[in-house]
Amino acid sequence: GDGLYRRGFYTYWKRQVPPPSMLQLDAPTRETCTLRRQRTNTPLQALALLNDTQFVEAARVLAQRVLSSTPASDHARITAAFRRAVAREPSDSETQSLLRLLSAERLRFQQDRAAADALLSVGEWPVPGETNRSELAAWTVLANVLLNLDEALSRE
Repeated sequence: GDGLYRRGFYTYWKRQVPPPSMLQLDAPTRETCTLRRQRTNTPLQALALLNDTQFVEAARVLAQRVLSSTPASDHARITAAFRRAVAREPSDSETQSLLRLLSAERLRFQQDRAAADALLSVGEWPVPGETNRSELAAWTVLANVLLNLDEALSRE
């Protein structure tokens, strides 16, 4: 609906049934004032961040933006995506790891177009018609990894 992409700050919160994704990410209960949120990292949070519709869709939109606004070099695109996600340049070892991931995911999605279509169908944000779907799916996986880095999730 109209409020699909609004910030969580504006989410209608029922006291008895809070939003499940906020509970998984240890949002305060709102019964008392909380000045600083506790920083946690649990397997359930990682599972939610890797698979929840809103997080997969956010990764796909990041991938779309990187593919449409960055030169066609994988290295330049990885640097741009990394900068958007964590506000710094990737190290050489991080870049190499992400290049290996991208290569493996490209191969996987080229061989399994149905998996690429399934990944790209997550969420409401439209996929441009002229998009190479296997390429976008591979970059979506890479963006999902970046958005799940501790640096992207937590502020020190």
